[in-house]
Amino acid sequence: MKELFFWRVWSPAERRMTLFLFGLILVSLAGAVFFSGLLYPGQRVAWDLVTQLQERLVPANRIDFEGLRFEVPVPSAYVTGQFAAPLMMPDVITSLAFMLLALAGLSTVLAGLTTLSRFWFLGGMGIFILLFVFSRTEMIAFAGLPERIVLVSALLCFNGVAYYFHAFRPHTALVTRIFAFAGLSALLLAAVFFSGTAAPLYTFLVYSLPLWLVPTLVFLVVCATEIIYGLVWVATSRATGMGKKSLVNLAVMLLIYLLVLVFAYVGNTRMATWGIVLVPVYFLAAAAALIGLFGFRLRCESTEGQLPFRSSGFWIYSGLMLISIGMTGIAVIAANDPLLELLEDTVVNAQLGMGVVFVFYIVANFVPLFRNGLQVHKVLYKPQNFSLTKARIIGFGVVIGLFSMQNLFPVKQGIAGYFNGLGDRHLLTEEYVLAEQYYRMSLQQALQNHKGNYALASLARIQGDNSAAVFYYRQATLKKPSPQAYVGLGNLLAHDNLYFEAMFSLKEGARAFPGNGQILNNLGMLYAKTNLADSAYYFLHLAEKEAGDVPAANILGVLSGVLEPAELDSVSNAMKAGNDLVWAANRLLVSNLTGKRTPLEARRDAIRKDSLLNAAGYAYWLNYAYNQAGNDSLLAAKLKRIVGKNNAMSDDLLLATAHADFYGGDKTNAIETVLTLAEGEGEQVSLYRKVLGHWFLQLGLYDAAIGFFSRVSEPEGVIGEAIAQSLAGNQSVAAIILERLKASGYDSARVAAFQDRVVSLKKLPSKSDSLLVLARSSATEGAYRALLRHNPFDSRAVAETVAFLTRQKPSRTEAAYQVVVNALRFNDKSPVLWEQYVLLNLELGLLNEAEEGMENVRKYAAEADYHRFFTHYQQIRSLKQKERAEFQ
Repeated sequence: MKELFFWRVWSPAERRMTLFLFGLILVSLAGAVFFSGLLYPGQRVAWDLVTQLQERLVPANRIDFEGLRFEVPVPSAYVTGQFAAPLMMPDVITSLAFMLLALAGLSTVLAGLTTLSRFWFLGGMGIFILLFVFSRTEMIAFAGLPERIVLVSALLCFNGVAYYFHAFRPHTALVTRIFAFAGLSALLLAAVFFSGTAAPLYTFLVYSLPLWLVPTLVFLVVCATEIIYGLVWVATSRATGMGKKSLVNLAVMLLIYLLVLVFAYVGNTRMATWGIVLVPVYFLAAAAALIGLFGFRLRCESTEGQLPFRSSGFWIYSGLMLISIGMTGIAVIAANDPLLELLEDTVVNAQLGMGVVFVFYIVANFVPLFRNGLQVHKVLYKPQNFSLTKARIIGFGVVIGLFSMQNLFPVKQGIAGYFNGLGDRHLLTEEYVLAEQYYRMSLQQALQNHKGNYALASLARIQGDNSAAVFYYRQATLKKPSPQAYVGLGNLLAHDNLYFEAMFSLKEGARAFPGNGQILNNLGMLYAKTNLADSAYYFLHLAEKEAGDVPAANILGVLSGVLEPAELDSVSNAMKAGNDLVWAANRLLVSNLTGKRTPLEARRDAIRKDSLLNAAGYAYWLNYAYNQAGNDSLLAAKLKRIVGKNNAMSDDLLLATAHADFYGGDKTNAIETVLTLAEGEGEQVSLYRKVLGHWFLQLGLYDAAIGFFSRVSEPEGVIGEAIAQSLAGNQSVAAIILERLKASGYDSARVAAFQDRVVSLKKLPSKSDSLLVLARSSATEGAYRALLRHNPFDSRAVAETVAFLTRQKPSRTEAAYQVVVNALRFNDKSPVLWEQYVLLNLELGLLNEAEEGMENVRKYAAEADYHRFFTHYQQIRSLKQKERAEFQ
């Protein structure tokens, strides 16, 4: 246990700093693994969603007669969503967080270097100076100051403080030194931040790549043999109790470990296409680094005081580890695959090359000790026959040889990764020409690097060069593809109407990434465009499990034009309710198709603060209006405010608003709105006339319905006119009108069937009857208002309401008069309404208007009814004239 908890004998400050570093290492490792997506960093690239409005007719107007359903559908909308590959924009905040981690590691390394002897101190600081010079800090500009001011100032500060601790304050606590260098790092970042450079901190990050990359490569080589040390500890420690069997057990473990490395090396170099990854490379790197936190102590002891573990070794090792994690995180966040491949190659080559030689070193020195069951791990770095220094030198030579067998391609990958970083910086500042040049330079070093090809494809797409974009997307899928590359390629091919090529590319992507919902969604939508609904549903259903609401909404939209309402309702009920606005819009469409209109509150996110609608919001409000018209009396008022802010969509929204008014608000306003739309010109005029005809049919105003239906040549207009004629008592005329259906392709048998149904139609029971009974019994104004809201043009309803209002004390004659005038606007052939009009005019003293109204009573009333009313009219008129004469 003393070996594991070595810091217990250190000072309290050192113990606290050690525990802090352990925690920071574990948290940063977890963060790097999280952001990597474990398998491929490109999966962290955000997805764009391209939504498209599609039209679908819904039966918003329906009358169910016995044996006949008459519908006038109206255009509604649903939304389909396809994923699009976005620009691979850098995640600046997370990248800077990992750079802060690397700076913390650098501060720790510099603090450890100040405790070494003069030779090693000067050597270490010399390397630091060289790397800082290569970081091109002259790119951080200050107005009016020399371009190298940051470089000179930083070198003076860091080297001055380091030399001060080394030469003048050698007994200063190491924790104090770490905080001193951390403070200098903070000042450096503050100076960079307040410079006049665009995106200054990210600029410093990408140009300082050598400062982080070289120590990372050194660290990966330094800890290359630590896993073998860990295996030796497992084989020989008393905690495991292997005893004299330790040699055999160690041989088996080493054989498995070396086989893992061989498979990884073969896979990285593509010497064979085995396709076997026994252990992920990042796990090998993390395991070696973590074991080294404890095993490096014995290596420091073998230096005979040149590298004391407590005062130098632990801190330098921990700092290098933090720099390595920070460098890896930066590459992961940027999806910079050339850099990641360089790190992978370094891990594999270093552990394989150093490991093979280290195994020989163990065999040459410690086989007798293994046979005796001794704890070899305690003396592993105290050789008897073969020098540890020789083993390290030979091992490093083998590592160089392994790199040479790859024609130094990892070096080119490092350069390509550097250029990719510069391209990202200029992409961030929207300097697209420079970004393109740097990405092309990265391809010159590593032709098939995903980052460069994907970025160039995105830039080509911005410039409208689809051919170049297709080429680069294809290149991006060759070596280490990403789902975004396949989606981008498929979308471009589909845009050029190359559906089979697009389908092939997306299927290839689905095989490469079997559980990727974005690829499956786009593949399903591609099948939907080719009218293969079964295949579309299959892939969209698979995508729903992975990508959630978007594929679910697509299923509802695609199937809405294929399945019968009952089947569609069954499918939608089996689906999990989504939270997305697109899903909500399409679910309302399904409810409209199936006739389900359960009361529902409008979503707050369906409209933005400025009342402008996007595609999803437009479809939602359109479907919501048709679905909730009868449940919300204030819906029309809400929709009118939305219409005022969305002029480009005003006609369809106005029609939906009119439906909300007709079925839940003011029917007069609804009819006036559609009348205004019908006065225009265009393809929709016949629709507006059919809607008006259907509404007047519902209101029992058959003459008005006939007038609008007769101006429509489509089958709905012919059928609607025939129904109105039949209900008006003109069954023979209705039968003749239906003969016009033959011109629309109806056969004689079908026309005859329509004639039999239409001529035998009977008026449906009206809700006005029950509302009228309720109003009479309750005798409240609210009940009469409800009666008028249902049908403000019904003569009985109007007459009863007028009688109620005129009985009030004081009399509500003017309100009653307004009710009658409103009813006469669309029911101007009702003698009952004209009689009420005449009487109210007499009551108000408008004798001339009353006289004109009598002409309409005479015109529309039966002769007996006219004479009866005329006698009553004369009596009241004479009385009014007498009252006027007396008043004068």
